[in-house]
Amino acid sequence: MIKAVIFDLDGTLLYTLKGLSNACNMALEKMGLPPIKTNSYKYLVGCGADKLMEGMLRTVKHKAEEEDIAKLKEYFNQSYSENLFYKTKPYYGIDRMLDNLKKQGLKLGVFSNKPDEYTQLLISALLPDRFDAVRGKKEDTPRKPDPAGALYIAKELGAEPADCLYIGDSGVDMQTAKNAGMLPMGVLWGFRERKELLSQGARFLAERPEDIITLIKVIG
Repeated sequence: MIKAVIFDLDGTLLYTLKGLSNACNMALEKMGLPPIKTNSYKYLVGCGADKLMEGMLRTVKHKAEEEDIAKLKEYFNQSYSENLFYKTKPYYGIDRMLDNLKKQGLKLGVFSNKPDEYTQLLISALLPDRFDAVRGKKEDTPRKPDPAGALYIAKELGAEPADCLYIGDSGVDMQTAKNAGMLPMGVLWGFRERKELLSQGARFLAERPEDIITLIKVIG
């Protein structure tokens, strides 16, 4: 029986693609490198900042040396921290879906590969008073698909992993759920496609936020 629901952030709860691409391209510009199309960032984000920087450099055909990754990350953090809410908002229907789950008595959490500082700020400003536990990437927290962060959230929620539903928009999220012993559910309004979600172990797929409510009732 599902007692707790843990959500990914980017591409699941919040539309952040334009904000991320804006900050990333500002960082590339500071290094004298060309911008990347916004849509291409769908396949670069989701695995943490270092992997994002590596992917950006490779996309613009620049060697991903440690020094360049560090410099690009510094520029990105400067730009993103100053423009954190740029064109960023909850997906349509997310707030109502969360309120419905809360009324059902389910515990709700967030675990993201986004740095914890940004994760906390975004949730507190855009989806306040909905979650019982929120955690982003910290120095002592391995990035997904390592299950440590998801298991930490489950413990905070007072739920066994087997009683948790983990919801995300990427294959990494589905791997995280499986690695943590949780039930994986993919969403189709985010950054990745149905094929990726299914190939990485999604047991259920939601096409709209309200589908999550229906599917939880089916799961029991």
